[in-house]
Amino acid sequence: MCFLWHCPSRGLRLSRRPRPGVTWQPALWSPDFPRSVDSTNLAAGRAPVSRPSDRRHPTLNLTLLPDDGSLTRCVDIRRMNSNANVVSTALTEPERHRIDAAVAGSSRFAHRNNIDEVLIDVRERGTRAVVLSVGWLATVDSTRAESTLRKLQYGFPGTRTLALVSEPSARCWPTLLLLGRAGVRTVVDASRPEGWRSVRSILDECESHDADMTRTAQQAIAEDLARAPADCRRFFATLFANTVPPVTVSMLAHELTVLPATLISRFARHSLPSPKLYLAWARLTRAARLLENPGLSVATVSATLEYSSPQGFSRHVKLQLGLSTTEFRRDYTGGKMLARFRTELVAPYIATLSEFRPLG
Repeated sequence: MCFLWHCPSRGLRLSRRPRPGVTWQPALWSPDFPRSVDSTNLAAGRAPVSRPSDRRHPTLNLTLLPDDGSLTRCVDIRRMNSNANVVSTALTEPERHRIDAAVAGSSRFAHRNNIDEVLIDVRERGTRAVVLSVGWLATVDSTRAESTLRKLQYGFPGTRTLALVSEPSARCWPTLLLLGRAGVRTVVDASRPEGWRSVRSILDECESHDADMTRTAQQAIAEDLARAPADCRRFFATLFANTVPPVTVSMLAHELTVLPATLISRFARHSLPSPKLYLAWARLTRAARLLENPGLSVATVSATLEYSSPQGFSRHVKLQLGLSTTEFRRDYTGGKMLARFRTELVAPYIATLSEFRPLG
């Protein structure tokens, strides 16, 4: 004879101990939650609460907490375009204080301790200028410094490099020769007040490669649409926004304070190209401009413009232009891509755009 015993599951007690090697912690942030973090909830140990105004991806406010749980500091992570007025430097300590005082307000300085960090700034942050100290360069390995400076000068021809001589002496001459061999063509005598005024004027004239493309594109399209309504001109200006350029139609609609479906339907009703196509070509224009720098790889450009991956960027170029990324880099500059944008997406629709109001 066989007996079956029924044990209800609610009566069982399962072990709640975590498995070895696994740490169970509440998730405070993940790539799937790209919104601002509520510091009050973080400090209390609760999950972050998203706010309607924080639904945009470009800015992530991450709060770092020490072991004791107290709130320390907030790190603001922005896109490369927000660093358009950053100047990277490699200076002595006295020169750092003097340049901060002399150029206060017009530029933000990222003071670095070696030339390799300066190169990383130019490659990843798109800094608009570099300031080097001749006195500081005289104290480092000249061979390595010259090699890095060559990469900087010939890999990023659009970035202005400026050398400072604050204490002229005989040991400056070998360093000046090194700078000349590396391709640096601007040297300023900073031992006099006039020299610092020259530094300020030179830096004020400098413009990052991407910011220059933005200004050129906005001015050219504004001339094409001189008779168009203000909200139509605003649409095209937002495509090439220098601060936080949109990467999706939803972000574009958010910038324009209109629903994405409404924006798309208004373009369709007037037989215009879709906002998605305008946005895709605007991003390709920026990509072509960035790829003019030999020191920037396709992977870096795709990450800068927030494509999902280099392969995603390659598929995007193939879909829009029928070219590989190698052919795109070879055949198109920023100016040439902008000219094609105006020729194919603006000029044929001038009559319609002159009366078009995409924002209602």
